[in-house]
Amino acid sequence: MSNLTIGFANQYYTLWSVTEEANYVTDAYGNSWKSQQWNRFTYIKNVSKDLEKVKELYPNTSIDDGLRGKSISFDGQKSPVLPEGYFWFGKYYGHTIEEVIETDFNYCLWAIDNTHIKGLKDHPKVLAHFKAQEDAKAQTISGANPMKVGKATLTFTSNGFNAWWSDNGRITSQYAEYWDAQENGYDRCHIKAVSEGSDINFIVVSQGLKEVYGRFPYMMPMVNGKCQRTKNKTIEVDVYKVDEPKIMGNYIEQVIYIK
Repeated sequence: MSNLTIGFANQYYTLWSVTEEANYVTDAYGNSWKSQQWNRFTYIKNVSKDLEKVKELYPNTSIDDGLRGKSISFDGQKSPVLPEGYFWFGKYYGHTIEEVIETDFNYCLWAIDNTHIKGLKDHPKVLAHFKAQEDAKAQTISGANPMKVGKATLTFTSNGFNAWWSDNGRITSQYAEYWDAQENGYDRCHIKAVSEGSDINFIVVSQGLKEVYGRFPYMMPMVNGKCQRTKNKTIEVDVYKVDEPKIMGNYIEQVIYIK
């Protein structure tokens, strides 16, 4: 299909013939939607420098500002935006979000993680699903007896690991005969621990460490002001800060900080 259009080139308003060709896709319900369009812009002639005169000569011809500055024929291509609320990919190509949510909700959850479909993530049923998940997690965490600030008795299940500098948090590993935290620059490490009456796995942040090198090298974390072996020991500690517990796979984990 061709039509005449007024553009602008150099100092003149110009006359163009615009030919349109389009591709269409069909949704699952038999409706056709334009998916791609090619335009052929054929330059015909200069008309006038006076816009009012151009309107008098071509009163029924549209004026396209997008043709400004061009005086040769050229091709253009654009992809019209397909309507929102549809799956335009995969096994449900052309089906609406509303239908797929009702028939295959798990596929919608997969699509949220792997694609971007406007309206899917914010759909009321999807929002309700994730809220129910968060509520269930909160209830599970609450019943697991999270750690609070204050005195606590911990049974450590490891010595120190993941030594780092507190100023930038960069994880490192350093093996040496015998290193002091202050001399070597490290002032933090982690220790794994559990507590009686709690179903949470604690990651304890210790404010100091010494590294011991030998046949079986390990880190001595600082607990109660002293660098010591902690694995399989039960020690009362002073917890001065706690992070919010999180569900990590099949268990609950909480990071706590000791002096």
